[in-house]
Amino acid sequence: MHNLCLLIRSIAATLAIWCLLVPCAEAVDPGSCCQSLAASLGSKVAFPDSPAYSSSLASYWSAQEQTTYPACVLSASSAQDVSTALKILVPRACKFAARGGGHGALAGLANIQDGVTIDLRGLDFIKPFAENQLVSVGSGLRIGAIYAALHPLNIAISGGRSYDVGVSGSTLGNGWGWLSNEAGFCCDNVVEYEVVLANGAIVTASQRNNANLWKALKGGGNNFGIVTNFVLRTVPMTRIWTADVVYTLTESQIPRLLGAAADFTSREEPDPKETLLFTFSYTPTVGNMYYVQCISFSMTVVNDPDALSELHRVYNTSIASVSGVYGIGWTLSFQPLTRLMTDASAARGGNVLGIGQPPEEGLHEVQLTAAFPDAADYDRVSRAADQLLADCTAAVKLLGADWPWVEMNHASHIQDPISTYGEENKAFLVDTAAEYDPDAVFQKLMPGGYKLKGGHASR
Repeated sequence: MHNLCLLIRSIAATLAIWCLLVPCAEAVDPGSCCQSLAASLGSKVAFPDSPAYSSSLASYWSAQEQTTYPACVLSASSAQDVSTALKILVPRACKFAARGGGHGALAGLANIQDGVTIDLRGLDFIKPFAENQLVSVGSGLRIGAIYAALHPLNIAISGGRSYDVGVSGSTLGNGWGWLSNEAGFCCDNVVEYEVVLANGAIVTASQRNNANLWKALKGGGNNFGIVTNFVLRTVPMTRIWTADVVYTLTESQIPRLLGAAADFTSREEPDPKETLLFTFSYTPTVGNMYYVQCISFSMTVVNDPDALSELHRVYNTSIASVSGVYGIGWTLSFQPLTRLMTDASAARGGNVLGIGQPPEEGLHEVQLTAAFPDAADYDRVSRAADQLLADCTAAVKLLGADWPWVEMNHASHIQDPISTYGEENKAFLVDTAAEYDPDAVFQKLMPGGYKLKGGHASR
């Protein structure tokens, strides 16, 4: 017993000494982390109540991120700034976040309470080269800025649909848009990344150099480093025809709409230049919503008209649970996931998403988006969204139309998209993280996002 007590005392003393030498994460003073940053990076570090700090918070898309308050914000304008920051923050065990476009729905995805937020919006360059077949873009850009810059050159990238979406977060998750049938996801078209690793090293990752890191970043999220530059393949464009059609349908007309969507997705000879997104939305009359709370989830189902119909029924039933929420937008969207997309992905080197080969009839990625202005309603809407996800999942399983893949960019706080990538892909991601981030810095000190071992993102 005496020896056991001595051993315990020895371990306690060792831990105490370790915490003095390498500050324990729980004991780190965020203020000291920020002061250390400011000593090296000067006015690029903004503190609360400063215009730069307020501007950074106000630029986030969701109110959850706008009301997450870091101890300071670093406005990085180069990969070297990011490198310097990590060389300061990591040895001190300072917690941090990295934000590109800031379009995430969940608090903590690209911001951090009482930590250091590395704001990448200063990385905003767009440089076409190789006879406009490639374009180098900074990781702080939003997709719309890239589209606008490339349009006069008659080229585009296979990026997200919304102009407000950041190139960084969307591409590291997948990057699904109007051109995915023709060119695959945005992540499939990254030929090179510039990445700042946990130790501050700035490396390039491509099919030839750091190939494991290159592939891991094609859907693996923020688990490996901070990407500061994407080199993307471009897609030749001449003219794009789009149409937003809004219908007020009776219940008797819904089967016809769902049948048409199923037929579109299962065509024997699909046109790679055509795509579809259809949405059911409940929105009561309301004025402008300046601060928008947002909740989402994602699931994948086999393109079965009965399954689509059942999902619509479950969604319709769920409206009663949120109809009393002021200003609610309760939206269920369907987008076809076809063999054209997975074939295009494979032709460009593959990714780690683990979608598999869709059946001949195709798949649909189904996502909920709930937007509302009052934070007081968050718990109520969140419970309704969780219940709708459970009910939708149960309904398609009964019909044998379930598919395991969860799309990261619209996953909910209770989902673990990386676990749906398959055992082989997840093992590859874990091994690659161990190679490039052996101290698990991006698992421990950068808590936002979907982690390799923790699973769920912040709420």
